[in-house]
Amino acid sequence: GALKAVASVRASAGWPAARRTAVHSAVADLLPPATEARLAHLMEAGRFAEAAEEAVAVARRLFDSGRTDAAMVAAFDGLAAARRAKSPCADGLLRISVDAALSAFTIDAVHLVAARIARADTATTSSGILAVVCEAARIAMSGGAARAVEMTDAIAETSNDDDARLCHMVRVFAAMSSRDAALQHRALGAAFRWARRGGRRSRLGSARAWMARRRYAQGRYRSSAWLNTRAAASMNTVHRRALVESDAASSLLETGDLAAAADWSARALRRAISARVPSLEARATWILRAAQYRARAVPMPDAELESALGLSIAPHTACPAMLVEVAVRMRRGDWSAAATCAAAAAAVARRNGITSVEMLALAAAASCSRNVGPVELDRFASLIAKPVSASLRLQALALMSTATPAAAARVRREWTRLVTLRPDRHCNDQWLEFLSEREATRILTAQSND
Repeated sequence: GALKAVASVRASAGWPAARRTAVHSAVADLLPPATEARLAHLMEAGRFAEAAEEAVAVARRLFDSGRTDAAMVAAFDGLAAARRAKSPCADGLLRISVDAALSAFTIDAVHLVAARIARADTATTSSGILAVVCEAARIAMSGGAARAVEMTDAIAETSNDDDARLCHMVRVFAAMSSRDAALQHRALGAAFRWARRGGRRSRLGSARAWMARRRYAQGRYRSSAWLNTRAAASMNTVHRRALVESDAASSLLETGDLAAAADWSARALRRAISARVPSLEARATWILRAAQYRARAVPMPDAELESALGLSIAPHTACPAMLVEVAVRMRRGDWSAAATCAAAAAAVARRNGITSVEMLALAAAASCSRNVGPVELDRFASLIAKPVSASLRLQALALMSTATPAAAARVRREWTRLVTLRPDRHCNDQWLEFLSEREATRILTAQSND
């Protein structure tokens, strides 16, 4: 049971510099190409021109497998080598860095890459375009959708296919983050013109996937599913294919085709696991468990998943995934754990402005705990009046009305008029996020008759 201190000492620490360089060079020659280990030894050996070329291959392999963070690290190492060797590989490395940053789609990742572009020794046409793409992405993430699209108008027709794809990706993301239908039409129209000109299958696949997201936002779920299922086969990286497959699953879930949704989410999950992409793994898992829940094959609670969702998964994935776990625990009668998880989901959703999730989570927490105060009710009142789907509003009101007599009275007095209660025989019996239409309608009808 005793602890023993062990010091780690590099065997080469006392070697002369020339010997260390020679050994690293010899090891690099023995290692297979396009590996992180060979790149590291080439850098230590001072073979910077070769290291820059190796970094392109390593970063591309890592990115194609979905390991975007590792791809950025390899590309940054390659950029350092390219700068020292005056290598022409710099543009390719910058492009992979931007691709990885946009896949992560966080301001921090975009800032990191923008700083590397700014430090480039020589400005090229490609590096200038990538600098604009990064700035447009930053502006789009900060709410400047129209400005992001406008500033990329001039570079959207660039001759380099990879630069053009990145440019259109940012333009479509920016437009979709706004509610401006004309802006969305403009960005998607330009993307499809670009896709059809090149004759490349991957171009059309990208444009279809982007259009599918717009159709989903419009509530045209069947059209979105059709576009995504056809786009998936055209995706040329594991990361992109897993993303589009999970998009297809999400669309199919909303159409009520639960078997197909489970199938496509399982495909995406297998691909995300093999590529080690936690965000996509979490998204595919959420959709798969949602499909199982709606089919009334209630999965077992997954505490490990709940813990992971609270750590490093993007809020727009984590929040709806947390709602599935709340619903699972509710159906299994674990009211205390369900209330705790719902309260956590509501807090995350509020911080990130995800109205529909916060509304449902507040109602679920109140229903499970049989407790809701005036502050929470006032907050719920502000959310229930906002534009949300009719089915979400119906479920939220039904859940809230079961919390306390005061909550039920307020639902009956102020909010029932916001929904249409169909006759029982016309109600759908399929479970949704929490309740079926029939369950929610019966709860509200009973409350109104009291």
